[in-house]
Amino acid sequence: FTENVVDNKKFIFLCFISEKSGANILLDAYCEEFKPEEHVCLAMCEIAFTTKNTVLMDKINIINNDPLKPNISLIHVSSNEEYEQEFYFEENLPQIYNYSDCFVYPYKTEGIGANILEAMACERIIITTKGGVALDFCNSENSYLINNNWEDCKIDYEDELNLTGNKFEFNVEKEHLKQILRHVFTNQDEAKIKARKGRESVVKNYSYKN
Repeated sequence: FTENVVDNKKFIFLCFISEKSGANILLDAYCEEFKPEEHVCLAMCEIAFTTKNTVLMDKINIINNDPLKPNISLIHVSSNEEYEQEFYFEENLPQIYNYSDCFVYPYKTEGIGANILEAMACERIIITTKGGVALDFCNSENSYLINNNWEDCKIDYEDELNLTGNKFEFNVEKEHLKQILRHVFTNQDEAKIKARKGRESVVKNYSYKN
């Protein structure tokens, strides 16, 4: 992991980089809301077996070279078949989540929400889309939910997921996301109480079997 993040004991937001994760709008919201002197970091996790988002990666590199932008850390995670990498995805999920203080997932589309549940099980603060599968286990008592609008899906998932019929995606409100990021950073004790409630709910009601 990036050394300067650990040394400065910064508050760390974590996001996975993927087409559906909403990472692009999160990156914009984070850079607009925070200043480089604040003790905060956005850790963006790139997973080896997902499609590489070169546009987003180029954007991150530009931001990291701008002294007027807040800190961003890149985490590269391999699958367990790529032994040359340091972090194996399945074996290091708890380490990845526990590296952060808050898991941010302003998703456009999502199936079962396993990564949200995993982060909750690690007692991470949750910021996610107010819609879809997240509402099966996230609420105002254990998470921070981002307002959004429904739009026709701009990405064709049909070949990948064998979907039929009309498809839509959530587009979160950037200003509301910015407000939540700031609120969580400013009110960490409150946020940790929600995280504790989230873990209690997941441990009681969920497992990989159900």
